[in-house]
Amino acid sequence: MKTYHDSTFGYIMRYPDFFVQLPDSLDPEPGCCTFRFWNVEQINLSGYVLGNPEQLTVQQMKDSLVHENHDVKIRTLADTLIISSPLYAEDGVVDGYRSYAKYVRHRKLWFVQSLSYPVECEDAVRRIKHQIDSWTVWENVIPQKCFIPKRRRQTFMYSHKSYS
Repeated sequence: MKTYHDSTFGYIMRYPDFFVQLPDSLDPEPGCCTFRFWNVEQINLSGYVLGNPEQLTVQQMKDSLVHENHDVKIRTLADTLIISSPLYAEDGVVDGYRSYAKYVRHRKLWFVQSLSYPVECEDAVRRIKHQIDSWTVWENVIPQKCFIPKRRRQTFMYSHKSYS
């Protein structure tokens, strides 16, 4: 597996070696990336960030997704949603395709990793789905205190170094 590190929001995601990253020009929004495998069938793995200005809770986000989509299965864990559903496009359901996504809530943002794939590739994408299930937005981040004079709010800087 290769590792992608988003320079705008700092999230990390892994993707299979044989997937090709689409040029950034095809993902115009900051924080977006797409990796694709296209042999006979097309499989897309994407990462993106959604604003959450209303600070929706996990339950509120779940309710809105269930309202928008039919035949959706959702698991919730702390600040996380894992969603499995048919793949939807602007025109409705894309026949023969599924979508699998993990939404991670952090302050006023939702970090999302999603996979779209043909139904007949369900067994082939099992490892990728497991990778999505275990995805943490940031890996090896160790907060370090900044020493700030008293009466000011404490802030933290983050280091991506791994201390063993």
